[in-house]
Amino acid sequence: MKMPDDVRAALERFQQFLGKHSGSDVIDADSGFTVADGQLIAGEVEMAAHGQDIEENPMA
Repeated sequence: MKMPDDVRAALERFQQFLGKHSGSDVIDADSGFTVADGQLIAGEVEMAAHGQDIEENPMA
């Protein structure tokens, strides 16, 4: 499955945003959302676009 261009652009902006913080930073104190959470989500989106499931390729 090819990732739609608007989703790819949004993902790239999200990853650039995450890049402004260190891996252990809390982005939102109220929810506890961290940079690591964002990186996990971004990775899952990319894997889904390539038709992979985390259980299929846990080292991706």
